[in-house]
Amino acid sequence: MDGDGKVSKAEWQNAVFTSEKLLKFFGGATRSEVKAAFDILDKSGKGAVSWYDVQTSAKSFLVTQGLASAVATEKGKAELKAFFNSIDSNQVRL
Repeated sequence: MDGDGKVSKAEWQNAVFTSEKLLKFFGGATRSEVKAAFDILDKSGKGAVSWYDVQTSAKSFLVTQGLASAVATEKGKAELKAFFNSIDSNQVRL
């Protein structure tokens, strides 16, 4: 840890393989999945993740998790698509 306020990919990978603490924050994900999560968190693609990146990703995860559940089946996809189409009216409502 160099204390620069960002976690590099190397620092992340080191933590994945040396600490059980990081894994607990990913709700039972495998080490491989947590290792891959770095690339999702690193939205800028610069090879480092800030605390802001972690926070915003965590907030958007709740939405993503719900949508992932909805599209896990063909029936769910169809229902979500139908709902999406029903609200896509291009009408301004106040």
